[in-house]
Amino acid sequence: MSADSRSRQKPKRSFSDAVEFETCGDPELEKLVDECSKFWGSVRRQESPKWLVLIGDTGTGKTHMAKKLCSFARMLTRLHGQGDITLGPRTDGRSYRSGFYSWPKVVGGFFRGDYDLVEDIRDEWFVAIDDIGSTRAKMDELVIDQLFQILDGRHDKWTIITSNKSLQDLAAIELRIQDRLMRRGSQVVITETISYSMR
Repeated sequence: MSADSRSRQKPKRSFSDAVEFETCGDPELEKLVDECSKFWGSVRRQESPKWLVLIGDTGTGKTHMAKKLCSFARMLTRLHGQGDITLGPRTDGRSYRSGFYSWPKVVGGFFRGDYDLVEDIRDEWFVAIDDIGSTRAKMDELVIDQLFQILDGRHDKWTIITSNKSLQDLAAIELRIQDRLMRRGSQVVITETISYSMR
């Protein structure tokens, strides 16, 4: 390759550029980007599936990162089987699908008895559940039990969980929930910083 052609090549984008996320020089946000980048690297390398658990106050980038990673996953599933991109066989015979689910939507599915939605969240290849335990949705016995069933069923699948509740608060709701979030191999990222709206 000539020096001329090399000079015309586009510079490699950083992960923070790819996810369109400005860290504002904040070490906590830099940590968030770094951990999300490591997680996505594991997905691309098709390592053993694990979880990414993002904990922090409202407005600290959790939802943004979860949505971006889900969009990357959808792009990867569309490219599956093309060239050298392969996601490997699924032992359950299901297709490669990914989904982003807000907590109110999940809870609404519980109360409507929408078992197809529950099954999709439990079984899809790559899933993000955003804002678990938010005050917009009541955590009663039905909700807790259904959530536990979903989390328990995703133990070997790529999963992102976000919440503005602390791990201690989630444990106070139901210890089993915290136990699943902290399972072996999970990347737990606690972002302790102010909301973007206050910058």
